[in-house]
Amino acid sequence: MKKLAFLLSVLVLCAIIPASNVSIPPSVQVAMLDTDGDYMFDFSSYSHTSDWNQSDISMEPWDLPGLCGMWQDMGPTPFDSVTTAPQSGYLNEGEDWVDCDYIAEGHTYVVKTTEGHYAKFHVEELTHGDSAYGGFRNTMIITYYYQPNGSNDLVPPSGGGMGPDMLCGPFSILNQASKDLAPPPLCCMSPKVIVLFAGLVGLVLFKV
Repeated sequence: MKKLAFLLSVLVLCAIIPASNVSIPPSVQVAMLDTDGDYMFDFSSYSHTSDWNQSDISMEPWDLPGLCGMWQDMGPTPFDSVTTAPQSGYLNEGEDWVDCDYIAEGHTYVVKTTEGHYAKFHVEELTHGDSAYGGFRNTMIITYYYQPNGSNDLVPPSGGGMGPDMLCGPFSILNQASKDLAPPPLCCMSPKVIVLFAGLVGLVLFKV
């Protein structure tokens, strides 16, 4: 009887809790761009995109890694040292077309997004090689922060923690920067799965 009551309680909790990933206030995150795959990125959605009009940055398969978008090179400076987005000086600013230029590993960049907001990113790693489709393949792993409120303040909020990509994404600190996705850690599971998992563990440990 006790076991049945416990299982019913778990089922009720699973029905109440929405099936969505744990919500973590976005702060510093990690992403990867690959000219053989996901080469365009939208900071406002914290994800890759296939829509050129929504893309804030996109990589080019040049002889050296190139990047398109409205960005500004802040030089070989630490990520945390860039605290404010410049008001001007961005690539192709004021033009009705998108420009591209070479980028460098170890540099920090500031981006003016398609929404007119700001983001910053630090190039952690650049690779250059041959593409499976002919020509060159360039990849880039970045640490980034997006300011959603429209201000030019690029200091991540204290206590905001790391974003979902940083914790659970394919290029996160928990799943090494690789296309091969590891099984998600407990923090990345749906709340329904966590509750069910906790219930099963409780049955095994306490043998109700």
